Amino acid sequence: MIPDLFLEVDAYLEGVDFIGELMEATPPKWVFKTYEYMANGMLAPKDINNFKMEKMETEWTLGTKSSKAFAHLDIRPGETKLFTLKCVTTDDDGTLHGWLHKMEINFCNLDLGALKTGENSETKLKGTVEHYEIHRDGEELGRVTVGPPAACIINGVDLLADYNAKLGRV
Repeated sequence: MIPDLFLEVDAYLEGVDFIGELMEATPPKWVFKTYEYMANGMLAPKDINNFKMEKMETEWTLGTKSSKAFAHLDIRPGETKLFTLKCVTTDDDGTLHGWLHKMEINFCNLDLGALKTGENSETKLKGTVEHYEIHRDGEELGRVTVGPPAACIINGVDLLADYNAKLGRV
């Protein structure tokens, strides 16, 4: 089977304000924290999940020097903006798939790249993600909210529902 090929990625602010076509976008990684546990009678340690994740970050590359990129930076605590990436992929039989990445981001890093005569210009933005959703062909695959209260929903199952209920966070 041939993997899906990305054809295009468009970025929007608040779902409607077109920012531009992205040359590259790195969605946040979902890295769950674990404790390594080893006790008497065990041959090797095992990892135990602890209901936590590592910080989610995203990085985007626009294929131009973008003056609009400055409007997305904010150094004030707690200031985030909602961005949507709309992507199209094709699989090995030519079927098109629509992908939607919704992210609440605090962009804290702007890189205008090098100023080289004759070279393509680009702008890179990097930020911390507070909320992330991923959809494929209209179906939500996963959603994470840093919180409080935190939420981690994968394939429609809230993995933190019992945890939050025990703490009275519902």
